[in-house]
Amino acid sequence: MARVLVVEDEHTGQVILGTIIEGAGHQVCFAMDGLRAFDLYVKKRIDLVVTDLYMPNGGGVEFIGTLRAAFPEALVIAVSGKGQDLLDAAKRKGAFLTLSKPVDPQELIKAIAQAVPGDDDPPVSGPGSL
Repeated sequence: MARVLVVEDEHTGQVILGTIIEGAGHQVCFAMDGLRAFDLYVKKRIDLVVTDLYMPNGGGVEFIGTLRAAFPEALVIAVSGKGQDLLDAAKRKGAFLTLSKPVDPQELIKAIAQAVPGDDDPPVSGPGSL
């Protein structure tokens, strides 16, 4: 079980992502923006961040850059419905994986398993995209 931080400013998005992640057996906490997410990452000892890229108080791309600068080992899955350019920017800032919205539940579960392997899973080797 991983501790997953979902960074999403829309309540509906939080519910959808949280339901998928909890259904896969992981613990979830939420932040509405990158500022709060950074604070929670430090306080809650997060294993994985799933972040939207379009949100207030600094977008997800900026959040990924800030988080990875402070914590190079941080694992981030970036999600966005705003186009491939934004997802590509997230990868350049250090996102481990990127997914387009609407997120397919099975793709998200697979992405989490790649990022945070269980005891029987092989470790991941670097940034990529599904």
